[in-house]
Amino acid sequence: GTTGFADLFKSACAVVEGKQMEHAVGTPPTAEDPAGDKKRRRGSSVRRGTPGWEAKMRAAKEQGARYARSAEPGRPAPPFVLAVDVGFCIDVHADFSGEGRAYAPFPDARRFRVRLADLADAGTRETLRLVLTDPHTLDPSRRQAEVTRDVAAGLARLSATLEESG
Repeated sequence: GTTGFADLFKSACAVVEGKQMEHAVGTPPTAEDPAGDKKRRRGSSVRRGTPGWEAKMRAAKEQGARYARSAEPGRPAPPFVLAVDVGFCIDVHADFSGEGRAYAPFPDARRFRVRLADLADAGTRETLRLVLTDPHTLDPSRRQAEVTRDVAAGLARLSATLEESG
């Protein structure tokens, strides 16, 4: 139902929608960019960190979600939508229902934004690798079921030990 194109679509994994926003106020001049923050950057006219920028990031997420819902009729929507401000951050959103109707910040509303500097952390890189290779391993309900099985097995062993000891 759309004539647009996703920046990246990986079936059963993720849709990535990239944007390039304006540098924040105070960007220092460099040899490549002698005007610093005085020069208008290519891309959006909103500055990072402003309410307008937040709105553009939400719009990018919604655009990715529309692509996720319409990309492969009859197949589940990919569980992840990534809204990327190229060279600055990746906003990670997930919907493990297969419907693609309720993409929410992942893993939660405080930690869904991965800044470029965060990529130095091996755990962060591993999470993004799983988003693009094995996304369902990140499904919290799957992890909860595994924990429940482990707890049940431990309780069964404890019960057997108690029965044996009288």
